[in-house]
This record gives sequence, C-alpha cells and structure tokens, in this order.
Amino acid sequence: MPLETVTPSVRTDRNASSNGDLHGDTDGHVSDTELRAGPLLLDLARRQAFVHGQPLPLTRLEFALLRHLVTNAHRVVSADELLTSVIQGVRRPESSLVRVHMCHLRRKLGDAGAAITTIRGLGFCLDEARLAESPLPGV
Repeated sequence: MPLETVTPSVRTDRNASSNGDLHGDTDGHVSDTELRAGPLLLDLARRQAFVHGQPLPLTRLEFALLRHLVTNAHRVVSADELLTSVIQGVRRPESSLVRVHMCHLRRKLGDAGAAITTIRGLGFCLDEARLAESPLPGV
C-alpha cells in the first residue's frame, strides 16, 4: 500500500524538511521516510521508532508490526494478515506468535502501548485517539 493512501493523521509529506529533524514541521507532517501517529514517530530509513521523542529499542519484527499497525490505523488488522504480511513464513492462524510479539511491543511502548487494542476474534487496531492521550514518560 503506498504511504499516500493512509489516513490523514498518519501522513507523509514529500516537501518536508530533510535536515535530519526527526520531529517534522509543527503541523505533524514528516518526510516520505517517516510515519507519525500522535506521539509515535517511525523513521523508516533508519528503522527507528520514537514515542514522545524517546527512542524505542525495537527488534526488526516489532518495528515491522508497529509499521503495519500505523499504516493501517484506520482498520482492524487480523493476526492472519500480520502472519502473512509481516511474519512471513508462519501461516498457522492458531499460532500465538503474533500475541507474544504484540505483548512485547506494548510493553516497550510504555503508556502508549495501551493504544494497541485487541479486538477479540478479529485482530488488532491502533487506537489513534488513545495514542494521542498517552502521557509523556515520567509524568
């Protein structure tokens, strides 16, 4: 899916400054190598994630899962879709692999991890409103 087709709050801007600023301009736009959802910023070129400006120590798989959730924040993403799109090679829907990695991802996101909601029987969804409400670390 091209990045330009995601929801307005998860957007890219090809005209944004390319001076290396990971926070983009003041209205939330970022370069075409970055995704933003509330306080969450994904630097796609460097494979780094930040929440409230703080770097997150994510594994490649956790980063890929988070990227998929951010680019699909407008809908529920099934565990089967994550298995086939992100965790390639594992095609067993009964696998607990997705749940285990989502648990790790939520833990690493701290309070912002509560924005990854489980929709029982359907999958996972990134709740952007809840993400925007997550408190700053240490507050």
